[in-house]
Amino acid sequence: MTREFGLVSTSIWNSRKFCGLTSDDARLLYFYLLTCPSVNSLGCYVLKPGYAAADLGWDAIRYQNGIDALCAAALIGVNTTENLIRVIGFLQHSEIMNVKHGVGAVRLALALPDCEQKISLLNDLAEQKHIDRSAVETEIRRISGTVSIPYSEGIDKPEPKPKPEPKPEEQQPRAEVPSSQADFTARERLLAAMGADPISGMIGPNGRRLGTVADTVEAEKWSAMGISLDRQCAVIAERCAAMRRANPHWTPGRFAYFSGAMADLAAANAAPMPTGTAKHTERAERAAKMARYSKIAGGTP
Repeated sequence: MTREFGLVSTSIWNSRKFCGLTSDDARLLYFYLLTCPSVNSLGCYVLKPGYAAADLGWDAIRYQNGIDALCAAALIGVNTTENLIRVIGFLQHSEIMNVKHGVGAVRLALALPDCEQKISLLNDLAEQKHIDRSAVETEIRRISGTVSIPYSEGIDKPEPKPKPEPKPEEQQPRAEVPSSQADFTARERLLAAMGADPISGMIGPNGRRLGTVADTVEAEKWSAMGISLDRQCAVIAERCAAMRRANPHWTPGRFAYFSGAMADLAAANAAPMPTGTAKHTERAERAAKMARYSKIAGGTP
């Protein structure tokens, strides 16, 4: 169901992402996506480019340039196959108010076409109050088994609202930090290898959160490939170190970023050792690659 009106928070004028847009077209398009006839209570909906361009009086190229600018600014996420638009951070300003509202929101989300943007929406929805999280997580797992989730989506997690500092009498003792790797769960070890907070999953200056249900489903795939947790952490640490040498502020967007490297390692483990003098070079290259992974993982199989 579409809305009769759309709300725009006044805090938009304090948004670094919005104020950083260099194009008036991009700013107008963002307001359109917040208030267009197709917008719903989730800020995630199907919108055909031709209809939007016609509403704005633009041609297809001008519309696509605006969409690209908003994706690059991490203000929206788009799946072009399903024509699904997701306004990032929409639920921060349009929260679920009660159980009835939550039931309707979940029903609306489940009806959207399966794609990576729907998974991102469901992860955001699971953080809201008055939501049946078991239904949401079940849907995430179902979609994750059928949808490929690329790392480079041109999207980011919205910046979290700052929380007020608790009064001294309200402060609670901090949870005890695990003293060894044995005290960490698999999720926490993977998050630590990425440089994220192992408990909250927060990483980077923009408050991106890793370790969502979709991320844990992706990690389960690595284990199914026969890759031990130690090796998973080693591969992640190596890839992160390489990226941060080029860009010290780089952070991964989701666990799926590392799936290609995990697949390469699984293939290297499964490949038979070639025989014959003609395969000497290939044999040496594979041995060197396996030695490198062993060194990174501390020799753990």
